[in-house]
Amino acid sequence: MNYLGHSYLAYVQESFDEGLAVGHFIADFLRGSSWLQSLPPFVQRGVLMHRATDAFTDAHPASRRMAARLQPDFGKYAPVIVDVVYDHFLGKNWDSHSQQGLYEHAQAYYETLTNNELYLPEKAIQVLKNMKRDNWLFYYGSRRGFWLSLNGLARRSSSGSHIPQAAQLVHDAHDLYKSDFEEFIQDLKTFKANWLVDNSPKL
Repeated sequence: MNYLGHSYLAYVQESFDEGLAVGHFIADFLRGSSWLQSLPPFVQRGVLMHRATDAFTDAHPASRRMAARLQPDFGKYAPVIVDVVYDHFLGKNWDSHSQQGLYEHAQAYYETLTNNELYLPEKAIQVLKNMKRDNWLFYYGSRRGFWLSLNGLARRSSSGSHIPQAAQLVHDAHDLYKSDFEEFIQDLKTFKANWLVDNSPKL
């Protein structure tokens, strides 16, 4: 999952859980375990959920099928592209998986992160500014938004200039990728429910 998927997991009982929202957002900016000493427990919980979600996603059969399909053309970048594919189909089919509109969801997420900016690493603050400016979450579901997300991956990689070509491959096999997404998202909902029960905040 990428930014949209992680924001989806932080939305609990019709509002954002601030700790989950912040933790999911900053997890990829943290290295090692040094964050344990610098973050409050409610944010640590979000980081841990993000990391558990990444492990669940990577091991899921649908993710493995997608990665195997993409690997001949994109090699080591295939699993990273899968994360963006999931966000694209989540955005594209948002109304089937959330009662809150996608635009409203995105704006509420940006506001939650902005209100907790003191917990964000410097690089995360810059990413948030760019995300808000271009409304990344809202546009993931469009073909252009999908391509722009892949283009962003290409710019950050040393040898992945061809990554944006995945947008056309996914479009050409739309039904196949959507079927994988639908299988995955149903299992992700179960994962989310179970994780929240097993990791409820300590009183």
